[in-house]
Amino acid sequence: MRCDGHIKLTSEAIRRLQTSCQHSAEICNPPMLHPIPRRWHKPLVSNSVDNGLTAWQWFIGSGSHKPDVFDRGNLANQVMAVDLNAATRWTHDHPLGQRYHFMRAPGETSHLAYLNATRFIEENARAWVHAFKRVLLLKAPEHSPMRLEAVDKLALAVHCLQDSFSPSHVRRAFVMSALNFPLHLDIELSNPNRVPPIRELFVYAQQNHDRHAEEDYASGSLHNSHGELAVAATVDFLKMCQQSAVRPSFALVGWEGFKQKWLAVADLEQ
Repeated sequence: MRCDGHIKLTSEAIRRLQTSCQHSAEICNPPMLHPIPRRWHKPLVSNSVDNGLTAWQWFIGSGSHKPDVFDRGNLANQVMAVDLNAATRWTHDHPLGQRYHFMRAPGETSHLAYLNATRFIEENARAWVHAFKRVLLLKAPEHSPMRLEAVDKLALAVHCLQDSFSPSHVRRAFVMSALNFPLHLDIELSNPNRVPPIRELFVYAQQNHDRHAEEDYASGSLHNSHGELAVAATVDFLKMCQQSAVRPSFALVGWEGFKQKWLAVADLEQ
């Protein structure tokens, strides 16, 4: 997904999440989930105008905590900022950074890349559970370093998860043809109860980057079939994290079931 797409998908996921959350306010509506009013050129569609404006706002306001500039404590902002932050910008081209975007390094099998990416999501989700429990225990104020650290961990996990639904990052399909191409008529991408399994992770360095961007724009749009699946997966992921945060233990509750539904695999290259 592109910068604006990550914000649009995450914001919609948070909106849906909060309509059904039954936990306390500190779980259902912490500062990181507060909506930030935005003026989009096309609110439902990821596009170059909104993408460019989002990047510009980040570059001029990433050092500020003012919500009207760029709030680093906001989850939707930080999911997007994985692509721009100095600490993670290197990940686009470096082999070790491909797991941040659910992609494969040159010479790496899809199976190994999948293990690296799913482990990356799990580890950052577990880190968020630990960090957020400390936030609640110590009643950390908004924009405290403790809260910002927690948001950053969750943002890394959500960013990677959403990227797994971009056709420029991952090939998902229920059935493959004899020539190993996905049968598009078989893919019910708009149905969150039928999630096509992952069959291949792509190598960014070997792609046409203009084509990669086109598919990221499309899948980062609301009401696009890939985008809708990404939103639904994000909602389930955040629910899982919330449920883990209210438990007395530090376990990530429900991870295996989540992975089997949203990150299932079929015939991955070993």
